[in-house]
Formats: sequence, C-alpha cells, structure tokens
Amino acid sequence: MNLTHGHPLVVAPFFQQFVDWPSRLLVSSGVEEGQGQFVPRPPWRAPTAAELVALFPDPAAAPHQDFEHSLCLFALPLHLQSAWWDLVVRAQPTATASLEGFDSLVREVAGFLAFKGLAVPDGARFDLVASQPEQRSIRYSAAGAPSEGLAFDLSPETTWPISQQHRLARLWGGINLGDEAIWLVLINLTAGQVHDLLARCGAGLPPAATLGELANRFLTCLPNYPPVRLRVEPGEGYRLPAGGILVDVCTLGLDGPAALLMIGDQAGHRRLG
Repeated sequence: MNLTHGHPLVVAPFFQQFVDWPSRLLVSSGVEEGQGQFVPRPPWRAPTAAELVALFPDPAAAPHQDFEHSLCLFALPLHLQSAWWDLVVRAQPTATASLEGFDSLVREVAGFLAFKGLAVPDGARFDLVASQPEQRSIRYSAAGAPSEGLAFDLSPETTWPISQQHRLARLWGGINLGDEAIWLVLINLTAGQVHDLLARCGAGLPPAATLGELANRFLTCLPNYPPVRLRVEPGEGYRLPAGGILVDVCTLGLDGPAALLMIGDQAGHRRLG
C-alpha cells in the first residue's frame, strides 16, 4: 500500500528549531502480529519523495497549518535538560526508587511548555519510563500502564465514533530525557481515515464499536500500510495530534537504556507530577 496524507509532522509553533525531516524518517513495508501485538516489520528504508510530501507540509503551500491535528516536535531548553541530568547525578549515590526533585522539574517543564503555547492538559500525568535498548515496542497507554505494540493514543475502550462532547483520557506526548535518540513509531492516518480505508477494503465486517476494535481490524486487514519511524533526539519531545493516532516507541539501535517522560491527559483527574 502507498503511504497517504494524514496527520502532518511539524515543528511546534514558537519553537525556533530546524529539523531535517528526510534524515529523521524511516518507513516500513507494514506490520506483523505476535501474541496479539502489532509491530512494524523490517526492513526499514528511507522515505520516497512522494512519501515525504505526504508526511510533512510545505510551509509555503500550507501557511495556515492546523497544529492541533499535527504531530508537533519540540525541544526543551538547555537549562531544563541540565536540570534533569543534575537530578540523575544526585540520585546515583542513593539508588532509591524515588527521584528527589522530579516533581519540581515536571512543574518547570509544564510551565515552559505553557509559555510556548503548548500547554499540557489540566491534571496531566507525568511518568518516567526507562527501557532497555533494542526493544521493538515500549508502548505506554493513556492511563500510564504498559501496553506493547501499535495502538491508539486514547483508551482502547473509547467508543467509536469518538464523541466530541467530552474530554477523553489520552497520551498527550513524550520527551526524550536520555542521551541517545529514540524512535517514535506511528501510522500517520487519522482515526477517520483508518475507518474509511477499512470500509473501502470490503472486509464485510460490521462497524467497529471501540477504538481498540478499530485498531485491531485495521492492522489485521490492512497490514501493508507503511508505519513510519521519526527520530527524536535527546532533549526533544513530541505532542500527539488530536483525534486519535496509532503510535508506539522503540529503542532499536540504542547502545544504552532509554529514558522517556510520558505525558498523559487524565481527563478529570487532578494530578501534575
């Protein structure tokens, strides 16, 4: 299958950050399933010119970009990156489960993002996720629980079609706090596009009732739609688009462990840090 236009990849507004998109992206030929989990199948390759056009817009052709429905890449300032590593150095002699000063750092990160017009949701949950290298999936759910494999950033129990009347718990984004680049893995389509492609493939199935069912049917019936890997450098983060997107994170190619700050919208829970 051909990769088509969906959620575009952009630099978040008000961030002065140059991104060489062609060098950051890899494309797979599809997904494979193992024990009920879907992950991209190797090999990975550089995107074609047509795929690059589908993945990120030409600023001249799209001057009024819809950032709410774009996947936004951003970078933390050096003083916040240094503050994180200071926490790590201070924690090493104690070797305790808690990280002293982490909550204060989270509040600083949240304040910086709000200042930049990229505010995290009210009541956001921050989870520090450590992972070994060479993992094909380190997926975390909207509720902060591990759930390997490609899945929507909203709860799989979310009713489909998505109700626009209520704010839903979802995975807002993540920040790479490690010292090596990690990979954000995604299917660039909107949930609506996933639904439409399934309808056109003629599987003869009744409409999906939940997002989990929609994801499973798409990945099962259309396994050749190309997943994309976006390299996220140390100190960089990403904000996922509104409306639902199939995502995961992998640590392929890393030499050491990864550290990722996952940010979730708890939708009604009062928690920050």
